[in-house]
Amino acid sequence: FNTAGGAAGAANGGTAGTAGTGATGNTVTGPAGVTVNGGTNGLNLARTTISNGGGGSTSTIALIGDTLSLTGSTIITGGAGNVNLRPSTPGNTIGVNDASKSLNLTSAELNTITTTGFVVVGNAANTGGITVGTDAAVIAYSNNIALETAGTLAVNAVNGISTAANKSIDLFANSMTLAGGAISAGAGGSVRLAPVTVANTIGVEDASKSLNLTNAELNTITTSGAGAIVIGGSGGAFTQSGDITIGTDALVN
Repeated sequence: FNTAGGAAGAANGGTAGTAGTGATGNTVTGPAGVTVNGGTNGLNLARTTISNGGGGSTSTIALIGDTLSLTGSTIITGGAGNVNLRPSTPGNTIGVNDASKSLNLTSAELNTITTTGFVVVGNAANTGGITVGTDAAVIAYSNNIALETAGTLAVNAVNGISTAANKSIDLFANSMTLAGGAISAGAGGSVRLAPVTVANTIGVEDASKSLNLTNAELNTITTSGAGAIVIGGSGGAFTQSGDITIGTDALVN
């Protein structure tokens, strides 16, 4: 357990974490939010419980480290609080079920988190890019999930990413390669695609634009019920201001 975690809880109005033994483990509670930063040494959160206090809290939990191990941990938020997971070094690569990357998060690790907000992997400062599904399909079960990078976001040709009913997937990247793995939001959940640089232009079959999405890429995405595929849009950390151009290179269908 990184000792900064105890200070993080206390500094945010909660209780400091204390080193535990056996099955007891460490606990950090911060009703105003919790940030635990392991820097280049990374974080190993085995037998650790981190909470923003539960209930209706919308405070953020941020776990930062060039490596993160969530195996055996329990990360609980309440209300619409987000849980942010990202490397300390912005240029490091991120894998979601891709152990070849500098920071890799597995489906099992992501599912140690419970929140009605979003599990956010990466951020707008990351330039190393995110690769999804190299080792196995990513199943987010009962969480909304957002992947954010100023680099390239690449989804494997076979293995994609999915969520449970009424849970959404947000993909924010200045470049995307959706190679064929299914991107599937559960019934009622939406899939949103947008650049992290909000002034960047978007093309739908227009390769001259900063972020271009082809028919083949969009057809890897499925939603159902009231769920929608949203390109650009507003809300969360990103509100698109760049233009969107459709159909310059081919009919969109």
